[in-house]
This record gives sequence, structure tokens and C-alpha cells, in this order.
Amino acid sequence: MHILAADPTNPLWTSSLGDPIKAVLGAVGMIVIIYAVFKAIKEALSGSVGKAAKTVISGAVIAAFMLNPPMLGSLINTVSNVVSKVISGTGDVVDGGSTSTTGGTVDTGTAGTSGTTTAP
Repeated sequence: MHILAADPTNPLWTSSLGDPIKAVLGAVGMIVIIYAVFKAIKEALSGSVGKAAKTVISGAVIAAFMLNPPMLGSLINTVSNVVSKVISGTGDVVDGGSTSTTGGTVDTGTAGTSGTTTAP
């Protein structure tokens, strides 16, 4: 899976449209971090130090992605790769470890019967 923002040399970021997009994202990132700092100060003064720390950290993460959009694309690619490996690993567990991509079948030993079993 290829995301446009994953490559900093992508034509989107090097085009004439890329600079204004980066400028707007940078401005929004700065607004987010300023808002987060003021909100954290308010929360810390009201006695919620843990909530204040959470606000600063989440604001900083959001601002970092806004200030450096290619980093977000790289993160999306990494998460996509992890999810696809987890899904393929789940398929291996369900299929009993086979490498089949069509799904496994289970032989219950009742071929030719109508679903009833007899005691030996």
C-alpha cells in the first residue's frame, strides 16, 4: 500500500501546490500546540496534572504530524504493514499453519453419512 505522503520527494510535496499545503498544515499544527499548552495549563492549575500531561502529549503528536506530513504517511504505511501481517498470521492459525490462501477445510470423517453417527 503506497500513501502519497510517505515519500518526501513525492510530486505532491515538490509541486507548486505542495508548498501552500505544507504552510497551511504548519499553521494548523502551531495553533494545535498553542491550544494544547493553554488547555494543559488550565488543567494543571485545576489539579488535573495527569490530564494536563495527556493534553500536552497528544497536542504535540498531532502538531508533529501537521508540521511534517511525510511522517504521517510513513506511520500509515507501517501500521498497514503490521495489520496485513497480523491478518495473514490469523489466516495461518485458522488454516492450521498451512500456506493456503483459499482457506482450509476440515475433514470430520462423516463423508457419505447424513450427519448421524453410530456407536462402535
